[in-house]
Parts: sequence; structure tokens; C-alpha cells
Amino acid sequence: MAEMIIFPFTVLLSAFISGMTGIGGGILLLAFMTPIFPAAALIPLHGVFQLFGNTTRVLLSVKQVDVKILIMFTVGATIGSLAGFPIDKTFSSTYSILILAVAMLTFTWFPVILKSVNFPGKFFVVGAISSFLSLFIGATGPLTAPFFFNSKLEKDSFVTTKAACQVPIHIFKIIIYTLSGFVLFEWYLYILLAIPALILGNFLGKRAIGKFDSRWYGLIIKLSITILVVRMVIKAYM
Repeated sequence: MAEMIIFPFTVLLSAFISGMTGIGGGILLLAFMTPIFPAAALIPLHGVFQLFGNTTRVLLSVKQVDVKILIMFTVGATIGSLAGFPIDKTFSSTYSILILAVAMLTFTWFPVILKSVNFPGKFFVVGAISSFLSLFIGATGPLTAPFFFNSKLEKDSFVTTKAACQVPIHIFKIIIYTLSGFVLFEWYLYILLAIPALILGNFLGKRAIGKFDSRWYGLIIKLSITILVVRMVIKAYM
């Protein structure tokens, strides 16, 4: 019963963080869900919550979506999801996590390196890789964030475009897990509790975007990514 009471407030906080900075909320929510939900339901349920959250962020600022990025990302995400469909969803590798962490920190703090891989169709590749990994680790926001951040998007456009690109990832994830036997309806109560919290959290997060000085916004994004990467590595190796 206590979990049912606390759960909506955690969802609200995660949505607020994602709505304000574009990253971090998904991993926070996943961390809270881990001890509550069984392993078989964790990733698909997280996908459902994130789908509602990201869709809400898009609807609040739909004109801020960079359509070109969204199209390339969605095509890549489609291929990545199809590639991951036949693979056992319990797959995990601590070595891949370490490599991922190094790449994320490099692209975040040394964006000049990112320019060397700034080829046409970059977001096609990012979409494919993140969609594939999302089937196994759930939250891939910190992986994609450096690419969006270094694409010179305005604050609102950064949050909204990134959210829009996450929508197809979670849709494909839910479909794949459903085809694999996951029964979504069994968790309807948690979903009903999460929806209003997601809407309110994203609304408050959007209002908070304008409260940040642009000089500090980039630093907040970089520090957020760094903290999430460190947490990911500690969880994998400790």
C-alpha cells in the first residue's frame, strides 16, 4: 500500500526533471521501479510510463520539434527494434556499459570530437542503437542526450525533439514485449496512477525551462549526464 501512495509522487518528480532538462527522469523512475516490479514487467512498464511522459512533453511544445531529426531517428529506431526482437531480453554486458559510459562522457564534455562523426544521417544511427539497447536496459536517454545537446537546439527544442524521438522507441518496445507474452492490462492500476502525475510533472517542468539562464543550462545538462553515467557504472560494477 505504501508503494502505491509513493509511486505517483516519484513519477511526478521524474516527469518534472525530464520536462525541465530533457534527461534524467527516465533513469530515476527506472531506479525506483526496480525493487517494486518483477524483472519481466520492469522494462515494458517503464516503456509505457515513458511513452505517456514523452508524448505529453511533445504535445506541450509540438512546434518546437525538429522534424528532420525526428524522421531520421524514427527510421533508425525501427531497424534497431527489429534487430533486437529475436534476442533474449535478459542480455547484459558490463563491458558494454563501460564502453558506453566512456563514449557518453567524451561526447558530452568534448563536443569537438562529436563533430568528427557529424555525418549526414547521424540520428539514424543514434536511433537504431538506442532503440536496440532500450529493449534490454530500458532508459537510453543519457546515450542520446549528447547528440541532441551538440546539435545546437534551443532549450525548448532540445527537450521536445528528444522527447519526440523517444516516442517511437517506447512504442516499438511495448509492441515487442507484448508479442513476447507481456500482459499490459495486469498493471492497469499503476498506469492509471501514473498518467495524471506524468501530465502534471511535464507541465511544471516546461514552465521551469524558462527559469534557467542559458549560460547555466548547458552546464546543467552536462552535469546531469555525468551523474547518470557515474551511477550507471557504479550499479554495474559494485
